[in-house]
Amino acid sequence: MNQKIDVHELAEDFQLFCKVMLGIEVEWFHVEWVNMFETEDLTAFYAPRGHGKSFTLGVLYPLWKIRFSEINGGPWNFAVISDSLPQSGNIVSNIRRILENNKYMKDLIPTKDTSLHYQERKMELTDGSIIYCVPYSRTAVGIHVDRFLFDEASKVPETDLFWDDLTPIVDNRDGNICVIGTPDHPNDLIDQCMHKDGWLSKTYKAEDKEGNALWSKRFNRERLDRIKKKKGLTSYGRNYMCELTAHGTQVFPPKTLASSCNDLTSFEASGDHSGRYFTGVDLAIADGGDYTVITTVKMIGTDHFKIVDIRRTRGNSYENQLASVDDVFKIYTPVKVLVDESLFGVPFINDLIQRYYIPAEGYNFAPASRMVLINNLVRMFPRLEIPRDNQEAITQELTNELMYELSGLVYGQTKTGLRNYESTTVHDDMIMALALALHASSEYYQIIDVESKATKITPRSVNNEFDDLFNEDRNITFDDIGESYRDDWL
Repeated sequence: MNQKIDVHELAEDFQLFCKVMLGIEVEWFHVEWVNMFETEDLTAFYAPRGHGKSFTLGVLYPLWKIRFSEINGGPWNFAVISDSLPQSGNIVSNIRRILENNKYMKDLIPTKDTSLHYQERKMELTDGSIIYCVPYSRTAVGIHVDRFLFDEASKVPETDLFWDDLTPIVDNRDGNICVIGTPDHPNDLIDQCMHKDGWLSKTYKAEDKEGNALWSKRFNRERLDRIKKKKGLTSYGRNYMCELTAHGTQVFPPKTLASSCNDLTSFEASGDHSGRYFTGVDLAIADGGDYTVITTVKMIGTDHFKIVDIRRTRGNSYENQLASVDDVFKIYTPVKVLVDESLFGVPFINDLIQRYYIPAEGYNFAPASRMVLINNLVRMFPRLEIPRDNQEAITQELTNELMYELSGLVYGQTKTGLRNYESTTVHDDMIMALALALHASSEYYQIIDVESKATKITPRSVNNEFDDLFNEDRNITFDDIGESYRDDWL
């Protein structure tokens, strides 16, 4: 070291210790993770793949605490438990590599003539500290530690072992627990922790809504774009944006999405007389927030639908958004334009009607109304064609984004026990615009009247969408159904 630094300063500053004694530059979020683990009893967070979760908290943090154990209240006992034996072995290898090759750390390694264990699963060091590195099993039951790190905790198939047998290993020493990983599925172990009282939780993403990289030195914008293109939006969303994409509870599983795609068709540049057109408009205004999405579908015959156009923009003014809707109307002349009225309200709808002569209607995005909207989307989805021509870049880009959002739509449940839907991705604008477009067409498509067995054109059937709600055990009121549904009901 070229400059004398007080040992107490190193003992108090994790970032300084890594730089001066290990030659490792850590980022602000690495320091934040360490601070959370150090100061909070219970911590759980998701972080992107490759961003140093295991190395920071399973290797660097224990070595920092142990190196200065005489100053900071040691010796310290650490348990680093991983989802698999290879992962725990990798952590052990990194700890040993630093201990054995760093001149400031070598004296912590016990000599051969001592009775201390220096093994893969249990490393007893000369200051009296112990590091346990074991896979997720009952192996760790019975040990007592000051810090318990559970690495890649989201991947374990069952969680009872953690809650019943492993969390008590910090009780005798009044220790802290930190649970980390990338998302695997809704209700994985990290998700469970995040929904329990007493846990400090946070989700870190490889990029923010403006596209700024979390770790720009290693994962800059260009590298993230390459990863996104290579892995696809769903995998990128889960592993780098830490978005919970369900497996078993998806509303639209991969096979369902694939069956709706047509790789031989693309968007249509203009309207024609082969079908009726309907447009859904989900509005937004913030530069860095949600997107405005305008989706147009064509009804071919009486029960087949094709997406013919998607417009996705961000940060447009009120007037520009009016002009965008007017542009779509001039091209396709939709029979109805159904617009989210939650942002600009009735004035936007009135301007479309009075200034542009567009057959627009507003739709209230209250929770019950959204439920009706998504129910209708689910019901009509088997009749929908999603164009995905690989030779047409715009079509593929926009429908890929739509598929990504659809894959993140999962089944949920309200506090009263009724089914609802939850989006696990950052945005759901594409879903809502499509749902609005299909909802706009609902009074025109052909269904079967159950009573007469006759085929006819009829308004939306509430019974078709809410069969599971109407039974002897529940009394459903108009408030449960939603204001926007009353006209169709009555």
